[in-house]
Amino acid sequence: MKKIILLLAMGIAVFMASCTKEGPAGPKGDPGANGTNGTNGVDGEDGVDATITCGECHEMSDGLTAIMAQYHQSKHFTGVTVFEGNRTTCSPCHSSQGYRESLQTGFFNAGAYENPAPINCRTCHKIHETYTSEDWNFRSTAAVRSRMDSTHITFDMGTSNICVSCHQARVVSPYPNIASTDSVKLTSSRYGTHYGPQANIIAGLGKSSGVEIPGSVEYANSSHSALVDNGCVHCHMATPIGTLAGGHAWYASNEEEGLVTSGCSPCHTSSEANTLVEEVQTEITGLLDQLKAKLIEKGLLKSDGSTVVTGKNFSQMQIAALLNYKMCYYEASHGVHNYKYTKALLTNSFEALN
Repeated sequence: MKKIILLLAMGIAVFMASCTKEGPAGPKGDPGANGTNGTNGVDGEDGVDATITCGECHEMSDGLTAIMAQYHQSKHFTGVTVFEGNRTTCSPCHSSQGYRESLQTGFFNAGAYENPAPINCRTCHKIHETYTSEDWNFRSTAAVRSRMDSTHITFDMGTSNICVSCHQARVVSPYPNIASTDSVKLTSSRYGTHYGPQANIIAGLGKSSGVEIPGSVEYANSSHSALVDNGCVHCHMATPIGTLAGGHAWYASNEEEGLVTSGCSPCHTSSEANTLVEEVQTEITGLLDQLKAKLIEKGLLKSDGSTVVTGKNFSQMQIAALLNYKMCYYEASHGVHNYKYTKALLTNSFEALN
């Protein structure tokens, strides 16, 4: 009986639910704040395929692979002096960031860097600035002002100006005045041009290339100063010998393969070039050794041949001879870059001390 009553109650509930009707719709709401929908825009053109843009440089062809392999042999890659990038006065040449900053700020000005990077591709080239083949362009090929003396002459060696920015003598103080009879007391044991004054010697421009002490040898420039329009790159980036020299390795010779003579043509044959280099370097090395011995004898250099004696009075002529020695020694080509001018500096300096 109880089951019958429960089923009857459930049936009545279902019946009443099926009879319930939906009420009338409410009033239509107000339109949105922007009113009617806007007109659909016109479809734009398809963008450039990113893989094509990157592929202009990152194609990893044999040519690019060779350049990278050459660069990995260079002293720029090893970055043995990049620690100097932590110093304000050094960072323009000893760090990639400092070099780029100095191009923007003007005359050899840049800050110190906490994480200095060695000289690399984007130091010299505009890598990842346009994301096109223009990224291979040099950052600057403008003429470069000399740093060594107050006259600030200008070096202009074409595409090598990007090298000249750093490969020149630093500021020298005091700069000798051979017309003066005042004595000089040097305060720095590292007095001189610093390392790498190649641009000064190649240019052979007088006060910014050394002190032209009168003597038996005339001051003149070898033909390299006039005939090699693009300076450094003409020989140091000549057709490479594998990855060991030339190209982006920047060495002009290699112990195993010898001189990179492709940069010497058409003026010299390979045989002539090798003979001339050997003769010139033998003579200039002898003149360097002769002047060094005299500087040690006169008390300007210590017995190690590089440390300058400080705290003593020297004549203007004596420190001029010292400066010329440092210029020719740290220039490092031993006469190849500018044989005639180098010979005059060394010979006349020795005569003045003697």
